[in-house]
Amino acid sequence: MHLKHILLPTLLATAHACTPALGTRAADGPDFPSTQPGPDTPPSPSTAGYFVNHAALNVRNLTRSVAWYRDALGFQVLFTFRASPRYSVVYLAHSGPTGEGGAGAQTVVELTAAMMSGRARGLLELVYFDRSGLESGERGGSTGFGHVGLIVPDVLQAQARLEGLGVQVLKRAGEVPDLGGPVGEAFGLPADVVETNAADAELISGALLGVLLVLDPDGNLIEVQSLSGGP
Repeated sequence: MHLKHILLPTLLATAHACTPALGTRAADGPDFPSTQPGPDTPPSPSTAGYFVNHAALNVRNLTRSVAWYRDALGFQVLFTFRASPRYSVVYLAHSGPTGEGGAGAQTVVELTAAMMSGRARGLLELVYFDRSGLESGERGGSTGFGHVGLIVPDVLQAQARLEGLGVQVLKRAGEVPDLGGPVGEAFGLPADVVETNAADAELISGALLGVLLVLDPDGNLIEVQSLSGGP
């Protein structure tokens, strides 16, 4: 459904008006369709510098998925990381405008440099574990949403803040992750793979050592790391 034609007139009409309380009914109109503008409240100063770096998806066929996101949605492949004969990660991004008047486009080298500096936004991470030949078969394991990657100025300060808010922490920065549950699933390694592929599990454990892993209220995993990449 294309909501722009429904939402835009309502948002424009209410942009300079006071926001009504949730659940109120217009005196001269129906309850729906209606749009509730967000409050113009500045974020907490303690979250300054927080931003989403990437979203990760677990896929069943890496070649097919890369081709689809490239050809259908216009992503560029930054690089493919072959962690092992079975485990691969591909990072993709949209090329932003560069040059005078935005006539040019960022090269893969420029996009990758932005990613490596920790300052890139809107990246897509495709995670693939080749299950061929395993007892659980090609159809086993998780697919779909993996995790959201968040960059913060200081992961230890963010960790203390989130714990103070009562956020559920799966792994603190500096701790070795337990890959036997939701953490392994979020990074493409379901429990049966962790048990039978120690080398891949050890590799992921090392890569996650410096990050903070938390759950949102619905159990979605958020990966939090410092701009510098370490705790």
